[in-house]
Amino acid sequence: MKKILFLTIAAISFAQVSVNAQHLKAEGQEYMNKFSAAPAYAGYNGNDEAFLGYRSFMTGIDGATKLLTVDVNGDLGESMGYGVQIINEKSGNFSNFYAGITYAYHIRFSDESGLSFGVTPAIVRSAYNLAGAKTFGSTTDPVLANEAGLSGGGFDAGFSVMLKAGGLNFSAYVPRLICQDLKFQNGILNTDREIFSNLSYAIENDKWEFEPAAEICYSLGMKELEWKAALNTKYNERAWFSLGYYSTKWLALGMGFSATNRIALNYQYLYGTSEIAKTCGGTHEISIGFLIQKGKTHKKPTIFFEEKEKTKSNSELEKLKEEIKKLEEEVKAAKINDVLENDEKQSEPEPEHIVEEAEENTSKGWEVPEIMRNVTFASGTSILNKSSYPGIDTYISMLKDTVIGPLIHDDYIGRKVLIIVTAEQGDSKKFNKKLALERAEKIKAYMVSKGVAADRISTRGIAGRNKSKSGTEHFESNNVKISRNKVDEDKN
Repeated sequence: MKKILFLTIAAISFAQVSVNAQHLKAEGQEYMNKFSAAPAYAGYNGNDEAFLGYRSFMTGIDGATKLLTVDVNGDLGESMGYGVQIINEKSGNFSNFYAGITYAYHIRFSDESGLSFGVTPAIVRSAYNLAGAKTFGSTTDPVLANEAGLSGGGFDAGFSVMLKAGGLNFSAYVPRLICQDLKFQNGILNTDREIFSNLSYAIENDKWEFEPAAEICYSLGMKELEWKAALNTKYNERAWFSLGYYSTKWLALGMGFSATNRIALNYQYLYGTSEIAKTCGGTHEISIGFLIQKGKTHKKPTIFFEEKEKTKSNSELEKLKEEIKKLEEEVKAAKINDVLENDEKQSEPEPEHIVEEAEENTSKGWEVPEIMRNVTFASGTSILNKSSYPGIDTYISMLKDTVIGPLIHDDYIGRKVLIIVTAEQGDSKKFNKKLALERAEKIKAYMVSKGVAADRISTRGIAGRNKSKSGTEHFESNNVKISRNKVDEDKN
């Protein structure tokens, strides 16, 4: 019985050292997966992301630690996020298991700054496999032969907070806030409460991103402080390299790349500088990230890059800018009515009801509408084509009074606007009017998402003519118009 008691005490003591030494997590993922550093990041960037990690500590030493992690996190709307984290560690005959579910709440100050909180209820379990234990007597110990193992589990919870201000990211995380003791068959495993704080700052230009980072881990029970510092460098949002140093005398080298916009790979190697660490093959960690679902807008921090539409060559852009400038000068120099008359001469005459509608709008306090150029929708639907954004953005800038360009900018300051859309897709007038109104609402929704007050925008849908005999559709950019409300001369 003394031998059994000794083995039990040794198992529990070793497991305690293993748990107290560090919180189970994938160290090499902290640059590509901020959620692993602090669950408060869950869903902050709007994406649904998943990460898998495998870590082999001190390779070549029998019974050295092996760590397997699974992280999933995403958003639950503008201000909430969710996360799931599963971690399994095995060190010889000892194993530790952690499974937590995170709820995060985000308070956004702007597009690039905010404060987040995360609560993570979790299940923890530690075990020692007695069947794998070896004895040095001539006979097999009957207790070891009959016991499959010792284990203890319980409930715990973590709390984390994150602050983002531009390129600055700060987080604090207490993974085992309750720090409940785990009850074994022959004893109690006492765990230690730890506090992790992480600070990084991203500096970006057109091609490069530099992010120096530092982490501090403080053990409340053992009164020990550990730290690490790293410099992460990313090129063209596709490949990155990291160099770091741990106070426990480990040098970290990492690299990764994005195979596609939805898959990212990362590898980290730790080289020990202490005499004991030099006897092993170092620590290796491999991680892979998956973009499950992209958010509506691209927000950082995220390792996944934003897919950009193919851009025109510089010469084409310059030529296009010159054409736009000429058109804007024509609009500024001529009256809107003259512009509309010129457009009518160059294209099909406007349907009578559109002219009547314009006159009706004018009489009700709206000026004669002008064309919103290059604003189109997917055929037969209310889906706004992405190519329409630049044209709408011009009016958004004028409404928000953020850009003073060659257009008649003063005429939009403080004004309300009316979006008029004409649809000519089917044989039903009712269908066309409904489709036209939906398209007008889509333009309004886009403007509101860019910061224009919703009460400044009104919408109207008009049923246009049906298809021509040839079957071609008449819906073009000149079927989208915008009108300003009338303002007294003395108020301008």
